[in-house]
Amino acid sequence: MGILYVVHHYLYILYTIILKISIKHFQRCYQLAIIRQCTEAVKYIHDRQIMHRDIKSDNVMVGSDGAVKLIDFGVSAKVSM
Repeated sequence: MGILYVVHHYLYILYTIILKISIKHFQRCYQLAIIRQCTEAVKYIHDRQIMHRDIKSDNVMVGSDGAVKLIDFGVSAKVSM
């Protein structure tokens, strides 16, 4: 149950990011690509036992080529599992 909630919470955060970074006018395929890249970025840092702790629209950058960057690791933490 707990894992499902965490996944749902992340998807809600990613959906909120999509709405806030002014890409509502993008086609659905671009929105899904951004969500996918955000998810991959979070998985990448979690695989390295890093918790971002400040994922929000201000910390997601979308380049002109469509590449998504997760930025501002100022409050991130190394976690031991």
